[in-house]
Amino acid sequence: MLQGMPDSGLLFRIAFAVVLTSLLLQGTTVPLAARLARVLRPAYPEPLARSRLQGTHGPALEVMQFRVGADSPVENLRADQLELPPRCRLLTVARDKALVAPEQTVLAAGDMVSILAPATSVPMLALLFHRPGPAPAWGKASHDFLLSGEAMLRDVAGLYGTRVLSADEAARTLEAAMQKAFTSPPVEGDAVEIAGLKLTVMRMDGPRIIQVGLLLPRAEPGATSPEVS
Repeated sequence: MLQGMPDSGLLFRIAFAVVLTSLLLQGTTVPLAARLARVLRPAYPEPLARSRLQGTHGPALEVMQFRVGADSPVENLRADQLELPPRCRLLTVARDKALVAPEQTVLAAGDMVSILAPATSVPMLALLFHRPGPAPAWGKASHDFLLSGEAMLRDVAGLYGTRVLSADEAARTLEAAMQKAFTSPPVEGDAVEIAGLKLTVMRMDGPRIIQVGLLLPRAEPGATSPEVS
């Protein structure tokens, strides 16, 4: 295209320099951009493979494949008796590169299990097929209780809050109160404190907060309990 044009060599070098600079800048600034945008990697292992099922309504259904991990909750359970999350269905079980009958198979480490499930079920399924990590130390736990995002803020604050809620706050669910407290759209792992309640976004379904972690107050190091006379 540049052949025969005046200064074609200069134009080629300029275009090459612009493209190279753009690639270098984009490639090296992705981690920084992800942090600024609060894009987080999932706190759970992703399926080995997943493919969206066409023609289904939201939440979208996907075919997912998991490898049974050693010491995972499903190891040594019969495949057809797995307690899967809602709307999830066992499809196939493979062992040594061959399909086996789920009703005759006790799952072992290394087995490949295919499941039809909503995309929102990945965190729960990942916990079934992988060995749970060590429990966090008391001072490092992100939450003590898991609550529904539809729970009323007034009910939780009545048990664990440190101040009286306003009439506007008392009428909100945990999800609505947290959405209002955040200055930008939340992602899983974001935390906020409302009326002394330390609340963490544990699970989301699109823009909705559907599961909230509640962290109870911790005693300050060195603090002593009052003596009872």
